[in-house]
Amino acid sequence: YNFAKLPDTPMKPRLADARIGYFTTTRYEYSNDNPLTPRQNYVRRWRLEKKDPSAALSEPKQPIVFWLDRNIPVEYRATITAGVLEWNRAFEKIGFKDAVQVRIQPDDADFDTLDARHASIRFLATARPAFGGIGPTQVDPRTGEILDADIGIDPVRIRNRRAAHADLLSESKTADAATLFPQTY
Repeated sequence: YNFAKLPDTPMKPRLADARIGYFTTTRYEYSNDNPLTPRQNYVRRWRLEKKDPSAALSEPKQPIVFWLDRNIPVEYRATITAGVLEWNRAFEKIGFKDAVQVRIQPDDADFDTLDARHASIRFLATARPAFGGIGPTQVDPRTGEILDADIGIDPVRIRNRRAAHADLLSESKTADAATLFPQTY
């Protein structure tokens, strides 16, 4: 088990509605018996606040930092980092510069990336995976604020792509590109 203290000052929650799909946190509010149901759904989201509220584009007071676990093979780290940093384009549209950062856990680190104080990306080693990746989060149940997020990547997808690529290469010896890739011709 991993326990973490909730923020002293809760973030303002955002109620979920049916307009857009969200990951949500459900809270049951029993202090008011007027609604038909005590159920409230809050949007899960990061607490982002601008360092300079008057700027059109500002760095956040506290960026979202993902730690790449030291067990991720070195040859995949740059690609994973680039994929994570691509989210900054979306955050720029809402006024945040460099909202997401990536750091690599040093080999001699004295912390575990599974600790609730560190959002992380880890490589999973399973013999028979049921998925190619998973992304559990820990949220403040009072508000939906994401406190910790972990991404697990199973290399089964990499193995599958490598095998499919090898199959295509072996087929290409007996077929031309127009046969293998008709949608591009």
